[in-house]
Amino acid sequence: MLPVQRSRAKFCLRNSKAAGEVCFLRAKIDGVLECNGGQFNTNGETPALDLIGAEVKRGVYLRDGFKAKGGVNLQMAKIAENLDCTAGQFIGSNKTPALYANGATVTDNIGLNDGFRAEGEVNLVAAKIGGNLECGRGQLVVTGEGPAFDANSIEVKGHVHMLNGFKAEGGVSLIAAKIGRDLDCRGGQFIGTSLKLQLLTQARQKSEEIWNARVASLWGMTLHSPLTLTVLRLRVASF
Repeated sequence: MLPVQRSRAKFCLRNSKAAGEVCFLRAKIDGVLECNGGQFNTNGETPALDLIGAEVKRGVYLRDGFKAKGGVNLQMAKIAENLDCTAGQFIGSNKTPALYANGATVTDNIGLNDGFRAEGEVNLVAAKIGGNLECGRGQLVVTGEGPAFDANSIEVKGHVHMLNGFKAEGGVSLIAAKIGRDLDCRGGQFIGTSLKLQLLTQARQKSEEIWNARVASLWGMTLHSPLTLTVLRLRVASF
């Protein structure tokens, strides 16, 4: 295990290889954490990259050939800019999710798109995202119990995009999600137990008008499972 407690500048593990857990438990990084192209492997007992409770003053980049066999744990992490996992591979086990970001806070966007692939659960339960959640052309596959993408109680100030080749095998759950703008699933594929949506729509306009716009964004998706859809209409200005 490689432990890291504090870095005062950019922490770069680009194209690095690690056999065993790399641990940033409650670490404080004053710059960027970049692991683009890195290869991190464990036996599945522990996550390959552990960032529980870490505070990163800029972005976290796990993209462009990044691979974590054992998954990545971002529980309760605080990221001041983007969490960018574009074209990254996240492989979980029966003990570790592919990507676990329960309760994480990301000031800008989360990118699980354009070649992102997760084998195992992606968990964003109760995460807070100040920008968009981008999943276009991402693939999520889970073979065990539970959804491929669990984002119950997530708060997204911007858009949620699961479109243009997005594919989830194992179900998607957005129960009690708060989405500030559009949920767009055009061209997405949802294969598995269910697609569950319970949206808390929020806007200055009449909630009926906003919900009509959101429904339109679901047309054109491919659904190979039941759709459970509940809408709670709230007339509030912001989260």
